[in-house]
Amino acid sequence: MSKFKIIFFVLMTVIVGWSGYILYQYFFDMSYPEIILNGVYDGSYCSGDVHCTLLGSDEYKVSNVSVLLDNESLIKSHVINKKHFEYSFPIATRALMDGKHKLKVEVQDASFKKNVTTKEVNFIVDNVPLRAAFVTSDLLHKVFQGKTFHVQFQVNK
Repeated sequence: MSKFKIIFFVLMTVIVGWSGYILYQYFFDMSYPEIILNGVYDGSYCSGDVHCTLLGSDEYKVSNVSVLLDNESLIKSHVINKKHFEYSFPIATRALMDGKHKLKVEVQDASFKKNVTTKEVNFIVDNVPLRAAFVTSDLLHKVFQGKTFHVQFQVNK
């Protein structure tokens, strides 16, 4: 056999092996995408603009990401097509009513089975500004060495 035939045979074996591996992953991937959501947490209080970051990965690759806020589409099928990804998105809480809200994140992989991972986060929007005032109007608050300074104030939250 000549060197050309050996190189051709090895090259074709590598190409067929790689193609078989990719096809096997596409059809038989049983793993679900793994996701981490940073920026808003279950039961947290939020105000102003909240910057969220979604981190994720899958053994084959992640196809797309959808984000729903109170069952309304915030981001619909944003294409990723990578094994590992980081995606940032803002939530403008000033446009939301004060109270409880639900954020739902869906991540779908690109395999034949289209495995989907869903994460739901319930959070509370509180855009009322913080106000604090001293209870006593005594302006002669003094502290001596070794003593405790005692001030009473009242806040709206």
